[in-house]
Amino acid sequence: MDSKRSEARRKFRSSFVLTRVVNGRTRYYKIICQPTLFGEYVVVREYGSVHNRKATGQITQYFQSAEKAFETVISLLSQKRRKGYV
Repeated sequence: MDSKRSEARRKFRSSFVLTRVVNGRTRYYKIICQPTLFGEYVVVREYGSVHNRKATGQITQYFQSAEKAFETVISLLSQKRRKGYV
């Protein structure tokens, strides 16, 4: 069971899109977590207005382990939900 779980974590890829309305404009916050070709994990955060074609900003973080990347994703989701994103 442990080998299957670790294999699943190595191949894990997730994406979350949160939105909220601010001053009549719908804002989004996208969080993507996926493995790289070099055995690391990357967490990409993209945010902006749904009315614009391009994202306002993008932040990329690299992690050596899946656990640290997952902890970061959980923490980010919690922070954004407190700010009103759903």
